[in-house]
Amino acid sequence: MGSPIFAKNIFGKYMADITKEVKEKHRLDIYLRYLDPDNKRKPQLTPAQQESLDLMYKARHWSISFFSPDQVRKLIQDEGGKDKRSYSRACQILIDSDYIFGSIQKLNKPAQRAIYLEYLHKAIQMIILDEESKGVEKGREIAKIVSEMAELTGAKDFSENVDPTLLMPAQMVNFIPVGIQVNMKR
Repeated sequence: MGSPIFAKNIFGKYMADITKEVKEKHRLDIYLRYLDPDNKRKPQLTPAQQESLDLMYKARHWSISFFSPDQVRKLIQDEGGKDKRSYSRACQILIDSDYIFGSIQKLNKPAQRAIYLEYLHKAIQMIILDEESKGVEKGREIAKIVSEMAELTGAKDFSENVDPTLLMPAQMVNFIPVGIQVNMKR
């Protein structure tokens, strides 16, 4: 049989892991309370916490902007000029950002669809502003992007019948009879 000291060490290590996980959640709870729109009594953030939150916002923005996780970590490290952050701190900020704002890598179709639509809108704007391409080329590129947007929004899905009242709402038409006078001469 195992010695009680060995069992105590295993139990202590297990409890330390659980305690660390609970502390991590509590460490980030202040940000969740701060960002909660329903919370009337928002906690005050220390300057270090405010800086971390700003970096989490930036990490989220960079992740949405299709930067790879490694590129985001490097950008976090370089943020702040001469006060560069360590790689481990950049990793922690990225993990915290995913915890606070939700992981982009997880399959969240509505959020991904909204992100892709935003970039397709930007692409259309860039095509319209491009002075080098001609009208026909612009038209084809815009048509291709609009087709992709229609697929993302489900506009090309004709499996559901659209209620005709949505397309052509009922209208009230009032006919007012007006006395018509016909003068006939013979």
